[in-house]
Amino acid sequence: MSEFFEFTDEVRQFTILWYARPHGVFNLPERFIPIARDAGDYLICLNFNKSSPTVEIFDPASGQSFFVAHSFIEFVSLWHE
Repeated sequence: MSEFFEFTDEVRQFTILWYARPHGVFNLPERFIPIARDAGDYLICLNFNKSSPTVEIFDPASGQSFFVAHSFIEFVSLWHE
């Protein structure tokens, strides 16, 4: 992971609100909230289209998303140095 986005009430670059705003990310699926990005500029998102939010990776270039984990806690448990 390259960086987590800042959680703030200001809409500015590299904040959750910047990426989650309407038309903030081209092709971003509805109810996907970007929370971080990786070194390849893929976005790590919470997918709120499920009863319990899942973690998915979104590729802005292709518009495709890829399932990662059933929850944020499960996602964190996948981290290794």
